Amino acid sequence: MIHSLTKLMNGHGDALGGAVIGRRDLISAIRSRAGVYLGATLSAQNAWLILRGLDTLFPRLRTACETAGRICDWLTAHPAVTRVKWPGAADHPQLALARRQLALGGAMIAFQSQQVPAELGRRMAERFLVIHYAFSLGHQRSICVHIGRRSTFRMEGAALGRWQDWAGEGAFRLSVGLEDPADLIADLGRALD
Repeated sequence: MIHSLTKLMNGHGDALGGAVIGRRDLISAIRSRAGVYLGATLSAQNAWLILRGLDTLFPRLRTACETAGRICDWLTAHPAVTRVKWPGAADHPQLALARRQLALGGAMIAFQSQQVPAELGRRMAERFLVIHYAFSLGHQRSICVHIGRRSTFRMEGAALGRWQDWAGEGAFRLSVGLEDPADLIADLGRALD
């Protein structure tokens, strides 16, 4: 398995790292070849920052997932929002799978609006006071970005595969952070209303 340590594990957007986890024979082969060219270890500073983040992973993830559930409910009820996808939602098509694989509902929400995506994205960038309108995820702060077919982040959208088919032109991805849910909902309301 390959895991990013840069996102939720670190949780603060200030370190770069990853982990390859597997059988000893596979890891030995990777270390003997890739380690020579790519380096075999993290820098001490990145390792320390990631370890610092691991200490708070559970409370951060629990808080973000609970907030994501509240935001999902709010987005679902909003008249300008046409679709919401969150693995913890009762109407998610793969809820049974999510419940088998996830202890919590996740901190990532995709939603689609009937509004023109470029205009909504501009309003988000201008009106958000708490959420960052930017390309990243898994931080302590909430981050929202347009992921539709013609978005600036087309490569990410292509990598999303099925999400891309679902997304069409007006989908946004919200990575929920640790802020007060009321503040995040107020931000979304300022952009969507």
